[in-house]
Amino acid sequence: MKKFICHSWFAGGVKEFDTETGKVSDAPDMEWGKTGFGSVWKQNGKWFAFHKDERSLILQHKKNVWRLEPNTTVSLQGLVIRSFVIKENGKIVFKIRYRPKGLLMSVIDPTYDALDMESDDFFLYMKNMWEAWACKPFSEFKKEFTGEHF
Repeated sequence: MKKFICHSWFAGGVKEFDTETGKVSDAPDMEWGKTGFGSVWKQNGKWFAFHKDERSLILQHKKNVWRLEPNTTVSLQGLVIRSFVIKENGKIVFKIRYRPKGLLMSVIDPTYDALDMESDDFFLYMKNMWEAWACKPFSEFKKEFTGEHF
């Protein structure tokens, strides 16, 4: 299934994301705000998508899908080089080491705050979303985002 989701918040526009192949394409004719829930991000030369289906929130790279479910935990460590890890039932199923974007801005911009950090670090955003929704039923997530078509 193809979805239109946002890239890099407002700065990157809208991308078309194919949930079956993981392919990310430009969608120049799609307007911001007309997309479904989700975000795509390029890190270490690879496209990642955070989106949802009828069952759960999902992190996807190509055809690899990690569902954020009750048996899933996420962690993020490091400052200059970070490590984002997803575990299912205590076993590591995904790990990426990366340098977050915006580190310099966090030092020189006195207004740089948590929202800026999440905008510059997709995996920090993922961690925070997971922590906010981990112990709640997915139906509550759907209710929270009433402007979307589920």
